Amino acid sequence: MEYIPNARWLLETGKLSDFTIICKRAEIRVHKVVLYAHSGYFAALLDSNMKEAREGVVTFNDIDPEPMNHLVDIFYSGSQEFSFAPSDLRSNVNVWILADRLQARQAMRKIESRLKDHFKLYENKEVGAQANYLDMVFSHPACSVSAIGSVFAEAAWVVLIETKDVELRSSIINSFAKHNQLAWEVLMWSWIYGRIAYDDGCAAGMLFDSTVAENLRWRYITASFTEAP
Repeated sequence: MEYIPNARWLLETGKLSDFTIICKRAEIRVHKVVLYAHSGYFAALLDSNMKEAREGVVTFNDIDPEPMNHLVDIFYSGSQEFSFAPSDLRSNVNVWILADRLQARQAMRKIESRLKDHFKLYENKEVGAQANYLDMVFSHPACSVSAIGSVFAEAAWVVLIETKDVELRSSIINSFAKHNQLAWEVLMWSWIYGRIAYDDGCAAGMLFDSTVAENLRWRYITASFTEAP
């Protein structure tokens, strides 16, 4: 499925809308052609003879309006900036999880890419290594084994090694014990960075900022990006 060029104005005005998404009584007026182009779930729904397809309305009582609004905005925005910042980790993860549910693979890949870039900086890794974010990512089966999981696990491992905050270090270790997939991912990152230190002789404090480390980090994370048409 291909991205339709920027059509955010259609979403903002509701002009020519022919379909409505309802999330907990909040209505979002959209266009079938955009949904069809960006979501496997909606493509299958609109190809069916189901009541929702005939009446042009679908209701999700278990989805909050905010992540749906953000995801739909991605459908319409083309190459423009998202309606939420890379630093808004909760929104990024929530929208990725919703995109996974609705089979919006291009949106999933875009979120994976922006978080990979966001976590280049140590101070951003330190935020991502907080227990609430690790719980959010690694409590979701699909998210935990995705590029999102790889990004957060790498952040947790780097912070565990670098931080002088004893409470944060203890929190990260507790998260390892709580989430098996996180522990496995961290083991992989330990091996990756260990090989760099062994092969290239990177001194402590320079390992994570080295060009070799960044290239390997980029390759490992992008290899697990969601495949999209």
